[in-house]
Amino acid sequence: MFMKWRTADLSGKGAAPKRGKRAALIVLGAIMVATMSGCSLLPSETEEEVLPPITPPTISKKPEYEVRTETLEKK
Repeated sequence: MFMKWRTADLSGKGAAPKRGKRAALIVLGAIMVATMSGCSLLPSETEEEVLPPITPPTISKKPEYEVRTETLEKK
């Protein structure tokens, strides 16, 4: 004589793990499809954009004064 316990199916051998496996396979499949087709979803590039040449700015010069030595006169 034996008794079937109601908690015996909760050990992981019941129908619940099958649902989990199916869901995991579906998610894994969706991830694989998304990664394999990732590059094909991008728009095709025709050619590189031609940029105008960059000219460096001209350095401004400070004013130069001639220095003389003379005596100061008062008027």
